[in-house]
Amino acid sequence: MTSRTESDSMGNIQISADAYWGAQTERARLNFGISPYTMPLVFQKALASVKEAAAQVHKDLGLGDAKLYEAVILAAQEVREGKHPLQFPVDVFQTGSGTSWNMNMNEVIAGRANEILGAGRGGKSPVHPNDLVNQGQSSNDVIPSTLNISNIVGLKTLIPEVRRLSAAFGEKAVLWKNQVKIGRTHLQDAVPLSLGAEMSAFSRQLHLAADRLETVFPRLRELALGGTALGTGINTHPEFAPRAAQKLSQIWGETLIPAENFYEAIAARDVQTELMGALNVLAVALMKIANDLRLLSSGPRCGLGEIFLPSL
Repeated sequence: MTSRTESDSMGNIQISADAYWGAQTERARLNFGISPYTMPLVFQKALASVKEAAAQVHKDLGLGDAKLYEAVILAAQEVREGKHPLQFPVDVFQTGSGTSWNMNMNEVIAGRANEILGAGRGGKSPVHPNDLVNQGQSSNDVIPSTLNISNIVGLKTLIPEVRRLSAAFGEKAVLWKNQVKIGRTHLQDAVPLSLGAEMSAFSRQLHLAADRLETVFPRLRELALGGTALGTGINTHPEFAPRAAQKLSQIWGETLIPAENFYEAIAARDVQTELMGALNVLAVALMKIANDLRLLSSGPRCGLGEIFLPSL
């Protein structure tokens, strides 16, 4: 395998010639080889969109060479479109602030932008991963913003599926409303009820689970981007935060806004804790429904056998 030499403040390091990443990513790849898990594709796309939006805003504000920003935008768009998924080898278990993932993205976009400009793959010239791709940003605000966007993208896929399953149980509730069976408490015979009534309970349970997930959206739409280091906004243009949020809104078709308080948005992950609580409720609901269906279909000779579940 051919390699090239890249350097940083720690010295020189050999990197595969096929890689777009640079020295920081390579050191993180070697330091944090803990698990087989790397940056999820949805996170890659969200993080690339942050870099794309930042470059577009800085270009519009006239803060540097428009030609370089255009190359960064093109490179970031390629990543956002899922064209370079293997260029992000850094383990999910790494620095707590996600700095290594931020630098992985900075270096890949810079490396690809330099290639677009005819300077060869990788390197720091003319597009520098820190000075240009990460301009006006910090891992402190980039990673929380990326996390929020990733959560929104995931929820927009998950919630319709939960509602579709709820609707399917709702249809069975109507279909089987006259199918009378015995109801049970603690597996002891209780009173008659319809199979449709049981299905309606499942339908409502999932409907409420989807509702809980949707309540998190307003907090997820607040982005830390623009807060930079610790929420101070140091080294960023005063118009950057609202403009970047507007650009990201256009990219994702969502109303994204600067956080009301950058210090909180960077220091706390309360919205992710809230989301995980709602996801936990959904998981428990699905487990409960699956266990009920398994019990009702038990048999074939000595179980309840009240319903039949076809083999998958």
